[in-house]
Amino acid sequence: MSDIALDEKTVFNLGPLTQIPVGEGRAFHVGGREVAVFRTRAGELFAVQARCPHKGGPLADGILGGKDIQCPLHGIAFDLSTGRPIGAECSALARFRVELSASEEVLLHASRPGVDLPQWPCGGPPPLPQLRSERGARGE
Repeated sequence: MSDIALDEKTVFNLGPLTQIPVGEGRAFHVGGREVAVFRTRAGELFAVQARCPHKGGPLADGILGGKDIQCPLHGIAFDLSTGRPIGAECSALARFRVELSASEEVLLHASRPGVDLPQWPCGGPPPLPQLRSERGARGE
């Protein structure tokens, strides 16, 4: 990943579009933080903060339906085109401009690194819960 200074903005080259499968999202480290980029089945690209503002769930692992992403931890859905939660009381997602280059590279636009990327209170996102498999729980 490289960055190119453009006036007061920075453009991060996240790599080839093919690394984001149709109908899925991927998380990227950008300017010291995580950003989730989604590629809808209609071919649209959206970029938002990578963690759900409710409980810090990894949104790139969520279920993408149309332009909506559902958090994998608690099921809260967000409209990727606006960042707003759907049917829930929760903060909206920070959104970022994303586009394709002529060579099909994903370009993320942001202010100087870290400036307009969301800040987490207390220095970082909440830790994810430790999960164990059913197989391990039964001793199989």
